[in-house]
Amino acid sequence: MLEGWGRFVHRRRWAVLGASLAMLALSGVLLAQGGDLGNPDTIPSTESGRASQLLSTELPRPTGVPTGASFTLVFRSETLAVADPAYRQAVTDALVPLRGDPRVTSIRTYYDAPTPSLLSRDDNGEFQRRWETIQTGFVDEPRQTVEQADELVAHVMKRLAEGFASERERLEGQWGRGEDVSTEDLRIALQRYRAFFQRLLQA
Repeated sequence: MLEGWGRFVHRRRWAVLGASLAMLALSGVLLAQGGDLGNPDTIPSTESGRASQLLSTELPRPTGVPTGASFTLVFRSETLAVADPAYRQAVTDALVPLRGDPRVTSIRTYYDAPTPSLLSRDDNGEFQRRWETIQTGFVDEPRQTVEQADELVAHVMKRLAEGFASERERLEGQWGRGEDVSTEDLRIALQRYRAFFQRLLQA
């Protein structure tokens, strides 16, 4: 392929040279008019492109951010969910050096939200997709659809119960070891109970 391209350029060297000079002149005109040169964003079809798009969608830049550099840390686990106490503890431990750095003005995590979600965003999305799939089958198989809906609701309730149980075990474990549980941890736990309780009353 390169050999063929070389023969083409050699046979039409004056035309290629003229086209190159024309492109160079056009570039000079565009630069003279002003503007910024920079690399394009990441390619959407690549892994880094998909990660960049996910960050832009799931973690929009908040308003009123202080001037200065900012960055986003992404934590991932193959076996743990964001609501699992072990995952939360790992994230908390990883951020300890940053929280103690005087150059860092603020850190915001999933667990710092004013009203923590009862389920993670991934769980919410998955359960919603499953519900939509079940719902579309009612016309053809109404009985089977109701049975599948019952199973899904039972699964969601089980997942919620597991989350509350894990959080309670984590707090009780700290108390049992004589460790102090921060007021912030207790506040978040109480908010999750309150959110669940209010949703039950509204059902």
